[in-house]
Amino acid sequence: APAALLAYPDHHPFSAKDWDACRKRMRELEVDRVVCTPKDAVKLSPLADDSLLTLWPEVAFGPYGRGDHPFPQWFDSQLTTLSSQR
Repeated sequence: APAALLAYPDHHPFSAKDWDACRKRMRELEVDRVVCTPKDAVKLSPLADDSLLTLWPEVAFGPYGRGDHPFPQWFDSQLTTLSSQR
């Protein structure tokens, strides 16, 4: 389980001060890794060291994921539903 959560607003312009705050919190919690999204990693990488890890989530479109109903079928059903609501 994560030791702590540091939440920043969407599109946050990370600065060296932000990374310093992360490092300070890591020392307080006695942890040696920070996990972030790929979107934040792009901004943090120039400031960070090798303690920054990027979590690459898997994306599945629609309610079916990788099952018997691939994305094109799901998408077509959504378009049909939307069209019938007009």
